Amino acid sequence: MDAPVELRKPIRLQFGLQASPIRPLPPEDVTHIWQINGPSLEEELYRKSSEAGATAVVFHGGWKGGKGDDWGGWPSQPRDPERRKALKDAVALAHKHGLKVMIYTGWGVDATSDAWKHFGHEMIRKPIENSGFNTYRQAAGLQGAYNDYVAYALAELIRDYDVDGVLWDSTSNLFSDENLRIGNGWVDEKGNVRPAYPVRAARELYRRVYNLVHGELPPAGEPRLYGGKDNGVIVNHPGSIWAINVYSDVHHRGEGAPMHARTLRESWRPLEEYRAAYSARPFGLPYLGMIKNFKRLPMRVNNHLAVTLLHGAHAKGIASSFEDKLQNYGYDSQPHARIWQARKWLPFDAQTRWHVFYEGQKAVQPEPASLLASAFVSGDAKRALIVVSNLDKDPVPAARVRVDLKALGLNPAAPLALEDAILRRPVEIKDGAFVVDIAPERYRLLKLWQD
Repeated sequence: MDAPVELRKPIRLQFGLQASPIRPLPPEDVTHIWQINGPSLEEELYRKSSEAGATAVVFHGGWKGGKGDDWGGWPSQPRDPERRKALKDAVALAHKHGLKVMIYTGWGVDATSDAWKHFGHEMIRKPIENSGFNTYRQAAGLQGAYNDYVAYALAELIRDYDVDGVLWDSTSNLFSDENLRIGNGWVDEKGNVRPAYPVRAARELYRRVYNLVHGELPPAGEPRLYGGKDNGVIVNHPGSIWAINVYSDVHHRGEGAPMHARTLRESWRPLEEYRAAYSARPFGLPYLGMIKNFKRLPMRVNNHLAVTLLHGAHAKGIASSFEDKLQNYGYDSQPHARIWQARKWLPFDAQTRWHVFYEGQKAVQPEPASLLASAFVSGDAKRALIVVSNLDKDPVPAARVRVDLKALGLNPAAPLALEDAILRRPVEIKDGAFVVDIAPERYRLLKLWQD
């Protein structure tokens, strides 16, 4: 409605529901991802990350060169020939060590590009908006050029550089659009242009790019053309429009309110918000948390892991994630390597049994009651990962955690071993309980097993 209306008789409203793909979750180690600004030729980085348990690396906004002169958010060939060679060589090094490579994309339309000169107003949002990095805010449109250009350009990059996927940055965070030229917006009875949200057009773009790295293989004997991968990875830094987001492999968000709040309780208030807006498991997607320690905001990665680990998720790593000095519970530490290794020790697969705090699990009971705990048990019922989190500002020394082996599905009569997965130190478990100290707004991650 574009004006007040008085209803004098019943009216009939018609609307449609857009179905989303139904599919099993991908292997959980698809989230063992770290990020670097651009292609590195330091082979040791790829070797160390692979040995630490990483499965993929993202080349972020500087993958084409300097962010100010050749912005990586716009998919095109790097202008500098030396950068093109470096990109190819870096992808080859990553592949040598078993890592997949995703390139950053989907932020803005480059106003210095040839595509802008020819098709600019068929690619952008109206009213026109400066989105930084020499770009204007993009808009997907069923009658526009943005979808066709981006899908084709990414197909060429996949073909020419053998990359395995992309990291979409906010491309599905849809803005209202009044660009009638590309089929977005509408005109009211007074001739005013009204905005619309291009959900269907953005979904179509995501579907096309998803298919580039998921099964568009040529018939036997024919050459591989554009894309042609069947095991790539699409990481999506999105909003909450699930009809679009499902065309990805990893749901990656959290740099808004969670990072800017001053306490962990404020970051996730209520905790149900995490499951409503961040956890994408009902849609077949694992969640991966953000990394923003470099912004020096109050809430660091190791604070947020107290929440994400409770929900069976974790966070994206960085190039320093493999350093021994960061494998602890410190405020500025990011122990991604130890978390990856714990998740390789107990793979999160279809057989893993979840005992999570929000379902009222009774298998792991911490004291005091302000602490929260979840546990994840292997399909063979011989291993468990236990997370105990303190979401408050006060430390909890000597927290006592009772473990009900029968409720976990483990053998109560078999010998037990317990170890802190981050510190790699044994923890004594006696009479069905163990004791740990937990820092303010922090957690403990423990490995429990039976021979």
